[in-house]
Amino acid sequence: MSETAAEPAAETAEDLESVEETETESEGTEAAESTDVAAELERWKAESRKWEKRSKENSRAADKLREIEQANMSELEKAQAAQRDAEERATQALAMHNRVMAAAANDLPMELIDYLGSGTEEEIAETAQVFASVIEAEVTRRLEEMTAGMAGRNGQPPSGARPVESMRPGSAPASAGTATSPDEWFRQLLDNR
Repeated sequence: MSETAAEPAAETAEDLESVEETETESEGTEAAESTDVAAELERWKAESRKWEKRSKENSRAADKLREIEQANMSELEKAQAAQRDAEERATQALAMHNRVMAAAANDLPMELIDYLGSGTEEEIAETAQVFASVIEAEVTRRLEEMTAGMAGRNGQPPSGARPVESMRPGSAPASAGTATSPDEWFRQLLDNR
């Protein structure tokens, strides 16, 4: 047993000596590595500055090249660019025309024209019809709410309603200022705000 115990002790002493040698070597290596790292860092900074300078020079050269190409552009190329621009404006004008016509056909306010989107004439008209149906449904709902509280017995106005003062007995009110349907009445109510 003593032999086996002595052998590990000898191995550990040798291990300790090798560890101390390794530590001494690593301290020297760390000092050398730190100077190498600092030198390497400076070298990369210099490289970075060099490439940044080249990049700026190349950017200026590319801008000059674009100017030269624009100046050298043939009349045909200029005409083609103008044609593309005109076609784009015509397409936008046609889309705006289709939106305005669809809004007018469906009695939509001007504020909704931009919300009709783009696309074919049929697609825009379909969107306008959806808007109009939603607005009409909301107008009908609000009108029913308002008239439900106003109606007296048998749908007649309440008995406390006053007659129009400017009218003589037996005359009818002028039709220009009076709504003939509940929808028109509600629209006039909204316009008078």
